[in-house]
Amino acid sequence: LRHRALGERHLLARPMTATQRGHSNRDQGAGEWANRAATLRLMRVALMAVLCAILPGAGLGQPLSEEGDRLLKSGVAAALRGEFAAAETNFRGVMQIALQRWGPADPRLGNILYEIATVKVHQNRLGEAEADFRKAIELRRAAHGPDDRVTVACGIGLGAVLGKMGRHSEAESVTREYLPRVERIFGPGSREFEQALFNLGQSLARQGRPAEAEALFRQTLALRQRQFGTNHPVTAEAIASVAAQLHNQGRFAAAETLHRQSIEILERTTGLQNANAAAQLYMFAQTLFSLGRFPEAGALMARSADIRQQVLGPDHPETALSLYGLGVALDKEGRTADARSALARALAIYEKSFGPDHPNTSALRARLLASGRPDAGNSGLASGQGRRDGPGAATAQGDRGHSVRSQVGLGRRPPYSAGAWRWNSVAPW
Repeated sequence: LRHRALGERHLLARPMTATQRGHSNRDQGAGEWANRAATLRLMRVALMAVLCAILPGAGLGQPLSEEGDRLLKSGVAAALRGEFAAAETNFRGVMQIALQRWGPADPRLGNILYEIATVKVHQNRLGEAEADFRKAIELRRAAHGPDDRVTVACGIGLGAVLGKMGRHSEAESVTREYLPRVERIFGPGSREFEQALFNLGQSLARQGRPAEAEALFRQTLALRQRQFGTNHPVTAEAIASVAAQLHNQGRFAAAETLHRQSIEILERTTGLQNANAAAQLYMFAQTLFSLGRFPEAGALMARSADIRQQVLGPDHPETALSLYGLGVALDKEGRTADARSALARALAIYEKSFGPDHPNTSALRARLLASGRPDAGNSGLASGQGRRDGPGAATAQGDRGHSVRSQVGLGRRPPYSAGAWRWNSVAPW
């Protein structure tokens, strides 16, 4: 059992097949897959944690104490419920017991730090998560060397967190450092290797290197097609990521084809009434806008805005982003009154979320004032290349995809990128 629990080919380390995941969820409500996927990732953490607690020599070794075992199980249960603050409190209790019993230099503390860092990521406390990952790496590397499984997992986690913080050059450097070890230790077909490739692709995309990012996203797509099949939401995410980089290179027709393919997969699997689908509809609309097809782009922006309003709320920054795009598209159609209405709604959300002096708020206010003028909207599409009069004017630089949802650094977007930031909270103990 211990060997299988730690082995990289154990069932716990293997994703479900496309049939198992796709068919079981096909008839469920919109957005159900995303919830199930998050639960499954946390269940993997939970099962590994419990195995490590009860199996001699595995992971943390013997239980620290009866109280430590209780706190560990309580933390896992809280994480499964999405109560990450409560999970952190329990994991910190485990850490206190471990410190008293083992001392501050014991490498097994790295395992606990991994879990604490993970729940901090879910709470968007990225600076603290970075510090915990670095400390875990220091402890594990000193005792077990650079090829230790937990060290490598923490390295990939660190790279992902740096990217989420907008430190894309650092994220690229860290991910490149650990990528060969991930491939060697977990295998070139593993979920861990695929996730590392995806993270690296995002770092490159956000540094304005779309051709390099495209190549990595295509590798990710090939791996996901083998792991999950061609009709799966994570496969759709990879397709959208490739489409985004084609868009950034001005290859709008090719990007449109892949966006349609991605949306069709989502329609068959999760449905479109969820935040991830809304993000993909938004990006598809940007490509149509770049092709000069303003009515189609406006229709998709309106649909994206409606979904985000229902799923995320009427005052969420991503709702405002779709309303912004809708307003620009309507303005290009000559529907000035409707355009101003959408832009005014977006501006109210920006002012509430980020304040009246935020650069994005100022840019959106200027765009509203310019609506109806023939030269309006030329402040830049969030694509990097091609048509420059699109809806991404206020979000044309910096970190795109995931900081908006967490309300960190809105407007420091990359040239156009895809997908929700996915956290692989799996400790390979």
